[in-house]
Amino acid sequence: MVNMDRFYYLCSMTFLQLLQRNGETIFICPVTMTNQTHFDEIAVQENTQATFSYHLEDETRAYVNDDVFAIEIKLCENGSYHGLCKCRSMFDNNIFCKNQRNFVTCDVYNSEILLSLLVKRTYSDIIWELYRQDSTPRVIKLTTLQVTYLAKVTGLKVNGREVNETVVIDENQEVSVSCSFINGKPPVSVRMLDQTGNAHSSTRHGRSPLTLSLGEFRCQDVWPTIRCEAPGSELNRSVAVLGRCLPQFSHTETQVLSLVKVLEEGMTLGLKSYTSNIRKCHMNKLSPQPARSEVKCNLSGSAPDFNLTLLFPVESRIGEGIWTLHVITELGSANITFVLINNTGQFGDRGPVMTTGNSRLRTSE
Repeated sequence: MVNMDRFYYLCSMTFLQLLQRNGETIFICPVTMTNQTHFDEIAVQENTQATFSYHLEDETRAYVNDDVFAIEIKLCENGSYHGLCKCRSMFDNNIFCKNQRNFVTCDVYNSEILLSLLVKRTYSDIIWELYRQDSTPRVIKLTTLQVTYLAKVTGLKVNGREVNETVVIDENQEVSVSCSFINGKPPVSVRMLDQTGNAHSSTRHGRSPLTLSLGEFRCQDVWPTIRCEAPGSELNRSVAVLGRCLPQFSHTETQVLSLVKVLEEGMTLGLKSYTSNIRKCHMNKLSPQPARSEVKCNLSGSAPDFNLTLLFPVESRIGEGIWTLHVITELGSANITFVLINNTGQFGDRGPVMTTGNSRLRTSE
């Protein structure tokens, strides 16, 4: 009759299993299992110091008949076992342990062998192997490690190019965003969200990268900000997609435009633009008498949302009337029309509605 312990030993030493589970490579080390093997399973977080122990129970001493024996502790990492420490029993029943690696500590306290080490995600099993003369080594304890770790977002690309915070896109260009990540253990939901917090693409067990198609970019549409996030990730990534378009003024109803107040305090308007490069600003008066005046304009904020502040010198020729502000960029002119008056009472509690427009630059202005 075949010795079953010997059979298990030969089988386990013959096969090294390499598995794929949820996109993760799982290595399993071969091990000699007997009916005397103690099993336990421990969940431990990556990069934490953990302590493992084995108590020298009565059945262990019965194995060796009070003779000299040794216990070797081995660690399975990436499918291969590495010795961590050896503990030997002498005739006087004293046990001495010696480290085999500089990143572990082995000791004996009250007939209990203690092993301490910093856990990595590549660790899977710890075996406690008993050696005695004229006998096949036996695994007296097998500790299965369930190493947990956090997910990590590793990169964000737009149309295949790595980006950092912003990317400039031409109008009518197709836009595709991809997020690279390493999922955690246990896996979490990795998501791609827009600026309102709505999730457009997500995966829990899928493999990196996570992709999202935004279709054709149009200047008049909302310029999206896409964020890739994974719970627990130290660094989530986001990108604002900016259009290489003419600047756009905010479409809002404006408070009463008092001429005196505008001349004294200036005027600030919201401006959406992919660039802060404003060449110049000027104002044209439409009625009752046509006029033109250069004005000083300053931008604050960051793309795409700027504030454009107009400042008027003391000698400014700005007066009552209907005015159009022109903001000149490398692409052309964006404009907004409004009314300046001395007596705002005629408009009630709210001022006139501003109108906006733009045109491609065809002259040298």
